[in-house]
Amino acid sequence: MSSLILANAHVIVWEIEFHCLVYYRFLGRVIGKAMLDGQLVNGHFTEHIYKHMLGWPIEFRDLESVDEDCYRYLQELQGMKERGEDLACLGLNFTLKDMTGVKEEVELVKGGNEIAVTNDNFPQYVEACLKYKLMYIVHPHMKELLLGFSMLFLNHC
Repeated sequence: MSSLILANAHVIVWEIEFHCLVYYRFLGRVIGKAMLDGQLVNGHFTEHIYKHMLGWPIEFRDLESVDEDCYRYLQELQGMKERGEDLACLGLNFTLKDMTGVKEEVELVKGGNEIAVTNDNFPQYVEACLKYKLMYIVHPHMKELLLGFSMLFLNHC
């Protein structure tokens, strides 16, 4: 039976202590060592983690595996926009509920609480949501995972 390794935004505590990040570096080293030894690791990452590792761009559909509620929410807003409904009437701005536990909401862009979501800037809102959910929250963890992974290859070259 395989395991799914997922950096889950709902359980990440923002004030990450150093010893917690060491585990991500260790995991990267284990994966790198397994690759060097030709061993199969009985587990897998979500697709957006592989994209981070390979430097590939993330896509909207990648959000579904990380935060299905946010994915459906943005799809619903997209449907409203396509039906010609005015998104400005919803009173949304460029903020999201903070998943890190530090504050109630986070600005997706500078001054985001002052920028209303409209039909015109909706694509920028979606992009900002994706960056926050799939990149910003997991950045410290991915940095350590990739550092551990790449350390082995640098030592063997």
